[in-house]
Amino acid sequence: MVAILEVKISQRIAMVAILEVKISQKVAIKAILEVKISQIYCHGSHTGSQDFTKDCHGSHTGSQDFTKDCQGSHTGSQDFTKGCHGSHTGSQDFTKDCHDSHTGSQDFTKDCHGNHTGSQDFTKDCHGSHTGSQDFTKDCHGSHTGSQDFTDDCHGSHTGSQDFTKDCHGSHTGSQDFTKDCHGSHTGSQDFTVDCHGSHTGSQDFTKDCHGSHIGSQDFTKGCHGSHTGSQDFTKDCHDSHTGSQDFTKDCHGSHTEVMISQRIAMVTILEVKISQRIAMVAILEVKISQTIAMVAILEVKISQQIAMVAILEVKISQRIAMVAILEVKISQ
Repeated sequence: MVAILEVKISQRIAMVAILEVKISQKVAIKAILEVKISQIYCHGSHTGSQDFTKDCHGSHTGSQDFTKDCQGSHTGSQDFTKGCHGSHTGSQDFTKDCHDSHTGSQDFTKDCHGNHTGSQDFTKDCHGSHTGSQDFTKDCHGSHTGSQDFTDDCHGSHTGSQDFTKDCHGSHTGSQDFTKDCHGSHTGSQDFTVDCHGSHTGSQDFTKDCHGSHIGSQDFTKGCHGSHTGSQDFTKDCHDSHTGSQDFTKDCHGSHTEVMISQRIAMVTILEVKISQRIAMVAILEVKISQTIAMVAILEVKISQQIAMVAILEVKISQRIAMVAILEVKISQ
C-alpha cells in the first residue's frame, strides 16, 4: 500500500497512485506511451526500425514487417506474410503460399506458381505468366498481355463498357458493377461485394469473404485474407500484414508499423496512443513501465517490477495484476 500526498487512491488487490494519468484496468495493468510492442517468439535477427512478430524464423533488414512463419528473407520496404517461402525485393505484398519471386509494385496472391512483372494482380491457381496491367484469376491456364480481365473458367477475352452480374463467367473492364458470386476480377471505381473471390484495384470497397487483394484507399473488413497497403482499416480475422497509419484490431495475426499495439492478453491504456487490448490493463503517465504482479510507488522514476507495489508520478507503468487509482484520470474497468 502506498500513501501519496495530493493523490487519490483506488484499492482492490494492489494499490497504485498516479497523478494525471489515464487508467484502463481489468485483470492486469500495463502502461505504454508511444511505444512499439513486439511479440515474443521471434527467433531470427533483424536490424533497423522494424517490427518483428512472433515465430519469424528468417532475417531481414531495413524498415520492414516480418510476420510469423515466414521462412525466407527480404530486403527493402516490404510485407512478408506467413507461409511465403520465396524472396522478393521492392515495395511489394507477398501473400501466403506464393512460391515465386516478383519485382516492382505488385500483388502476388496465394497458390500462384508463375511469375510476373509490373503492376499486376496474380490470383490463385494461375499457372501461366503475364506482363502489363492485368488481372489473372483462378483456373486460367494460359497467358495474356495488355489490359485485360481473365475470369473463372473463361478462356476468351473481351473488352468494353459492360455490366457483369452474378454467375457471369466472362470478364469486363471499365466502370462496372461486380455483384456477389462473381468469381472474376475488375478494375477502376467499382463495388466489390461479398463472396467475390477475385481482386480489384483503385478506390473500392472490399467487403467480407473476399479472398483477393486490393491496393489504395480501401476498407478491408473481417474475413478478408488478402493484403492491402495505404491508409486502411484492418479489422479482426484479417491474417495479412499492412503498413502505414492503420488500426490493427484483435485477432489480426499480421504485423504493422508506427505507434501501434498488438496484444492478446494484456490491456493497454495510453495517453494519446492507440490501444489494442484484451485482458490486461494499462495505466500510463508519459512513462514506460513493465510490471507484472507488484505494486510500486515512485515519484518521477521508471520502474520495472514483478512483485512490488508501485505508485508513480509521471511514470510509465506496465502491469498485469494491479489496480490503479489516479487523480484527474480517466478510468476504464
